[in-house]
Amino acid sequence: MENISPIFKKASPLDRILSKALDIPFLFCLVIFLGKFGHVLACVALILLETEQFSLGKRIMKLKTISLPTEQEIDYKTSIIKNSIPLFFVFFSIFTFSGFIFSIILLTIYTLAETFFLLYLNTRLSDQISNTTVIKL
Repeated sequence: MENISPIFKKASPLDRILSKALDIPFLFCLVIFLGKFGHVLACVALILLETEQFSLGKRIMKLKTISLPTEQEIDYKTSIIKNSIPLFFVFFSIFTFSGFIFSIILLTIYTLAETFFLLYLNTRLSDQISNTTVIKL
């Protein structure tokens, strides 16, 4: 179980899912409409989406990603670690159309696994990897 200060309230799975549902279409638009440049922008956006200033979903749902050891907002290095798996898939999809299709399939499986972790364990795999959590402001 995560040890976070009592002044923080951990975000509910529903809040987190709704937040992502608001951010994901933006990433798909970058990839689909801007081609290879859009892939690169999507990789940068994935890193920036962990900060409340950039994420429309986090702003609307009033969420913030924090580091468990410091209880502070995460830095870009932690965001890269947290998003390493989807970053790999988005980056891999740049090279060929079959790579794009393969990445979509793997991202779908990854998203289903993350949703399972979130709904049944109240944490995401990426949170465990990066030692972070998402709190409600």
